[in-house]
Amino acid sequence: MGMSNTGCIPSQRWQNDTGGCMEEPNDVARRFKVVMTNVMQDLSSELGEMTYSCFDGIHLPPVGKHR
Repeated sequence: MGMSNTGCIPSQRWQNDTGGCMEEPNDVARRFKVVMTNVMQDLSSELGEMTYSCFDGIHLPPVGKHR
């Protein structure tokens, strides 16, 4: 499970006058990552055999940005 910088998807960047990423959706994605990591760790502790994987899409380069 994971979430990327949703403020950097093309539909969000299109709505920004500068064409850059929208910070508010990115902030929500960062908060979601923290909360879900904690929830999954707690759940894994309660359900000893449960396994899960987290994907950190927050640190990926924004869509449409080239190095």
